[in-house]
Amino acid sequence: MKRLFTYFLCFGLLLGGCTQKTEGVEKKTESVQQTKEIKETKDESFQLKKDVEDFLIDNYEDSENVAIGIQLVDEKALTDINSHKMQAASLIKLYIAGCIYENMETIDEPTQQMLVQMITISDNTACNNLIDLLGNGDTEAGKARVNLYCENHGFEDTHLGRKMMESNDVDDNYTSVKDCTTFLSMIYHKKLPGSEEILDLMKKQERKNKIPAGIPEGIETGNKTGELADVENDVAIIFSDRPYILCVMTEKAANPGAAREFIIHLSTYVYEQVNT
Repeated sequence: MKRLFTYFLCFGLLLGGCTQKTEGVEKKTESVQQTKEIKETKDESFQLKKDVEDFLIDNYEDSENVAIGIQLVDEKALTDINSHKMQAASLIKLYIAGCIYENMETIDEPTQQMLVQMITISDNTACNNLIDLLGNGDTEAGKARVNLYCENHGFEDTHLGRKMMESNDVDDNYTSVKDCTTFLSMIYHKKLPGSEEILDLMKKQERKNKIPAGIPEGIETGNKTGELADVENDVAIIFSDRPYILCVMTEKAANPGAAREFIIHLSTYVYEQVNT
């Protein structure tokens, strides 16, 4: 009986050792696969960045005054070119919308209508009224609330310094393609209050003459534009077979029309790079 017991004990230990070894091999295989996938993602991001940089230099004279952000929404890698704090123009309205949804328990009908107008047609009066609403009638308090929202969520280059249509002699509104790409990624993955609502408003955008204009018909997009006398901006989520984010900001544009055309052509190029 002792001998039989000893036999089963040894067999059990041997089996347990084999199981542990098998589990160890499986974990190692899984780790190797994950490492391989991460490397492939990095390689693809590196190649995409190089290709887009070459496209920028070849197709836009003032390439140093253009910033580009690209991210596949299902991957963490963010490809950015020349990202730095730039004049936001109406891109700042995305952060104001985010701040509204985070700070208001209920959105009444008048507020909802102002949000619709601010995002879908970039209405400046609606935007200014929402800033005041955030400050309970105090514009400075409203701006401070938006800036705190940006600080809390890590949008380091984003700042609301003035209302729409006000002079920028003292302060201005700023953001970066890195912040915009991160913001769009967060609302796509529903990580911010109001994510679904903001994304729905972007899909209803009426100003589609930049990034969406370079996308094939039938592909859904959600975007937000921004313009000043020498600024042409647009940020978008493109819902292609491989959904991705594209953000483009320009500054000191001597020819705004040429800047818009470049954004359209860049949009087409990035779409083809991502989806072929």
